[in-house]
Amino acid sequence: MKQDIYFQIANTAIVRVGSVLVAIFLIQILIGLARYYYRIAEHLSARADIVRLGRGDARIIKELAPILLPSVEFGKMPASPVQAVADKAMDTIKDLAKKIPTK
Repeated sequence: MKQDIYFQIANTAIVRVGSVLVAIFLIQILIGLARYYYRIAEHLSARADIVRLGRGDARIIKELAPILLPSVEFGKMPASPVQAVADKAMDTIKDLAKKIPTK
């Protein structure tokens, strides 16, 4: 009976920690998507400005495009929670391995 309580507590804790890790990962994905759409909107806005400034003349648009278009960079992809935990575990194992005395 006492063992069942410990299993239930452990199960509840694992589910809660897992839920938090999934929520953090989803938030990272949503932030990445928001950054992506902001950069795309900025790029398209700059293109619209170039067309307005060029008044439809292709020669002027070609001259203005390299000057006024922002570079679109997306940055690095967010790491998954599983990858972060695995990296931390590997670092801990490496630190513990260094502390083991050799003969």
